[in-house]
Amino acid sequence: MTEFYWFGVRNRKQSLGGPRAHLGAAGDSRMYHTDNYKNNITGRSILDILTPDLVVMEEAFNKNMAHFRSIVSNRISHRPHCKMHKSSIIAQKQLKEGNSKGVCCQTLSEAEVLSENGIKDIFITNQIVNKNKINILSELNKYSYIKICVDNANNIKDINEISKNKGIRIDLMIEINCGGGRCGVNSYDEFHGQYKLIEEMEHVNFKGVQAYNGSSQHVYEREERHRESERTYSMIREYLRCLDKENHEDIEISGGGTGTLEFDIESGLFTETQAGSYLFMDMDYARVAGDSEKGVGGFDNSLFVITSVISKPSPEIAVCDAGLKSHSVDSGYPLVHGDTGLTVIGVSDNHCVVKDESNSLNINDRILLIPGHCDPTCNLYDRYLIINNDAVSDIWDIDARGRNI
Repeated sequence: MTEFYWFGVRNRKQSLGGPRAHLGAAGDSRMYHTDNYKNNITGRSILDILTPDLVVMEEAFNKNMAHFRSIVSNRISHRPHCKMHKSSIIAQKQLKEGNSKGVCCQTLSEAEVLSENGIKDIFITNQIVNKNKINILSELNKYSYIKICVDNANNIKDINEISKNKGIRIDLMIEINCGGGRCGVNSYDEFHGQYKLIEEMEHVNFKGVQAYNGSSQHVYEREERHRESERTYSMIREYLRCLDKENHEDIEISGGGTGTLEFDIESGLFTETQAGSYLFMDMDYARVAGDSEKGVGGFDNSLFVITSVISKPSPEIAVCDAGLKSHSVDSGYPLVHGDTGLTVIGVSDNHCVVKDESNSLNINDRILLIPGHCDPTCNLYDRYLIINNDAVSDIWDIDARGRNI
């Protein structure tokens, strides 16, 4: 596929084309002109996309999946985290083409979408403490195998009681706080006490340990990231010594991620890795690798926000139409794809200000932005436009978008 930095569309007639959308009376199902255009974009040039929009370069996407599969091989099981892409289509691809054993997600409603779309092995890497949610979880377990995290004795009792009423048994993973400072038990006594409590109950089952240290994934310097990972592994091993078992072969130890993948595999500790961002990558993972265009582990950027220049207030400044409503900046401003000499210097609700020192951009030119953080950026869109040979070849729904319950 052609390597591009931005797309020039100067002197090119733009036409909506196709039949006009019918706008029905109030209360009728409506199809707006922009929706009609977007629904008929497949097969058209990338230049025809109404910006801003979210695009996936399928060649890089497939390359990342194959590269990950070669790294993992038979050395560790893979349970990719779907909170990154929030798409059951991509989850199915990870299971079928990526040889993954199951998937992770972060919320109950994400699990519902995945289950409805044929994903039968799901780990919710979060605590489900509300009793109404536990009831829903119990119902969901009739259709897919769902396990969850716990870090509180009263929550364990509630899950056991509701599971008893439903006539089922739910697998639990005790989460340990191994550096992220969020959820998880904070002492060996707490861990052992919850383990014994689960073992004594009839409608919950101790399945293993959730040990994800998110803070170590984005430590930019490799040796420091390695030291932080080793500290996490030592902590996990100490917790495992609290168990009344001579060996831990039947216990799942789940965690790790894209940033620490090489160390997680070498440790021999985890039974599965939850790495997910390897598929898309983003600007912050590029910082981890110290390479703006290739992320940690040698994965390529495959996810971009495509945006158009809508104003040139001065020769050295271009304003594009992708602002805070189009990409997340919690990990920093997006990066302009390619060796362009273009730099994002400001972002507001609907505008992105680009420093254009060589005055290379003109009105209606397109540029590709590498999001600072892929997860919340994907949650802003309803679908991915899949790009092959500079044309839209497919559309993948982001069907778990906004499923935050």
